[in-house]
Amino acid sequence: MDMADLFSAASNGDCVKIRSLLDEGMDVGAKDGDGFTALHHAAKAGHCPAMGMLLERGADIEATSKSDLTPDGGADIDARDCFDYTPLHYAALEGNNNAILLLLDRGADLSNEYGHGQPVLHKAALGGHNDTVNLLLDHGVDIAAEDDVGGTALHIAARYGHPKLSGCCVLAVRIWLQRTSMGR
Repeated sequence: MDMADLFSAASNGDCVKIRSLLDEGMDVGAKDGDGFTALHHAAKAGHCPAMGMLLERGADIEATSKSDLTPDGGADIDARDCFDYTPLHYAALEGNNNAILLLLDRGADLSNEYGHGQPVLHKAALGGHNDTVNLLLDHGVDIAAEDDVGGTALHIAARYGHPKLSGCCVLAVRIWLQRTSMGR
């Protein structure tokens, strides 16, 4: 077995190959000549499913390379880019549920708003991602959260013509109203 195969599989996001190599006994924590693990390689290439698999198999997110880099880069999970988006905003906008789960597992803040006051749920609604909206609701995102002009995710879904998503938001609002009126 050649460790380069594991690093290559991680860089390419080849979960089948990664699983096979690890099942054959390859060390999930092995390092290349620069001290990078398979998790470093998967993280650098942005392959969330491969990262998840490696973490499930015992990869150390705190492992450091020779230059003291960790797979998560030591970065702030809620860091903002020049558009004031966090990684969670991008994952929600793209409907990337695997990335959302990974980010939430690592402590990403669901309540973060981006520069125009839009919460993460609004980004999922804007993208028309019904499954993502449901995932975020299941993780406790605030269905009643408003953007800087008072719009909710339901408003976004309706404005951009996502009828299935509008129905999902209406149902969630009804449930929320029932819960809050019962709690009074």
